Amino acid sequence: MLTSILVISSIVTIVDPTSYGAENKHSKVKYFDSAIQQESEPANSIMRPDHDTLNEWISLHNQAPRAFIDPNIILAEGQSFSLINHLQYTPSQRDQGWCGNCWVWGGRVLEIALHVQTGIKDRLFIQYFDSNYDDTGVTSYSWACCGGWLDYFSQFYSSNGKAIPWSNTNAGYADYARGCGSSTITASNISISPNYPITSCTAQTIPNTHGVAKSTAITDIKNILHQNKAVWFAWYLPTSADWNVFFALGPSENLALTSIDRMVRPSGIHETM
Repeated sequence: MLTSILVISSIVTIVDPTSYGAENKHSKVKYFDSAIQQESEPANSIMRPDHDTLNEWISLHNQAPRAFIDPNIILAEGQSFSLINHLQYTPSQRDQGWCGNCWVWGGRVLEIALHVQTGIKDRLFIQYFDSNYDDTGVTSYSWACCGGWLDYFSQFYSSNGKAIPWSNTNAGYADYARGCGSSTITASNISISPNYPITSCTAQTIPNTHGVAKSTAITDIKNILHQNKAVWFAWYLPTSADWNVFFALGPSENLALTSIDRMVRPSGIHETM
């Protein structure tokens, strides 16, 4: 059983998020109209919310409870640390494709929590989440492949109460080529046995990740990692020119994100762990 799961977020910005979407600041196109366009774009496209959606996501981030920073964790200068050993990790099998569900893949925090709390290392849930998530009460394009945010993820698992192994019948990832729209697998066709019960799942925010000295942000993020808690983060850039600069960096400089999202898209956000 997974108890008291904390999914902890950080917003990573190169520029002021309020300038996001500068190329289309007067556009009337809404986020989910933009998301539908992803179906005709190359794989691993970046989410492009409108200003209202972006402001909602930033507000959710800012209003979330603050994650605990453990004062007893003293970090040595230049010390490296990784939680990757808590994952059953084959990079080639973790590719979102055309589906705009990077925010769900960022939920690998649950896999790390599973191993930390129980000693069980297992791949979890992407297809199960896609097939069950349908927020059509808000908009007609609120499926997982149309984009989303960490709070939506935590609310789903707080309500659903279980994580499904990737190895369950029909639970393997099948939405690679889906684009914005309902899942290719009907939820009722996915076996829910076995599963890992979840007693609670709460989104929290790292206190100091922007608007502070870089060293302060780094220290707080490292503090969370040294508590054996993974960090989900959103990566904002406002224009295609900014994405071009980002992808021109070498692999060691761009946080290896090119292995996750290789396509340059104007006014975009990518979310990962």
